[in-house]
Amino acid sequence: MQSQSGITGARTAAHPPFPASNTDAPDAEQDSEIPVLDVSRFARLRAMMSPGGLEHVLSCYLLDAEFQLEEIARAPDLVHAANSARILSNLAAEAGAMAVAVTARRLEEACRRGDARRARRLEIMLRGFCARADRMLRGFLASRHDG
Repeated sequence: MQSQSGITGARTAAHPPFPASNTDAPDAEQDSEIPVLDVSRFARLRAMMSPGGLEHVLSCYLLDAEFQLEEIARAPDLVHAANSARILSNLAAEAGAMAVAVTARRLEEACRRGDARRARRLEIMLRGFCARADRMLRGFLASRHDG
């Protein structure tokens, strides 16, 4: 059985984990200076970890981000959506997915203020940034395995 989303009101089956575009997202221009990925974070993470640690962290992020995005879509209310957005923001910041981290934090704040309209817009933006970060991280991980 499909459930209604707490933020969008759309059925969760209509939401693939990471839609391909955020062209309908308002305010996307103001975030154009936030990098999708902060690759300098990769070097810092790699320096702190054993071999293969960075790849493990990024692989875990990809799985966890998809799960949290679905949790946001299935949230029964704004409080639950805010909690999932907070988790996603922290995961993204750790993995260097900065546009995801910033947008998820804004989504959390909108949910906590009870601003459902802004939360809907930010969820659209978040899905777009997640899609871009997902493609870039998967490409990075594939290049690490090919070399």
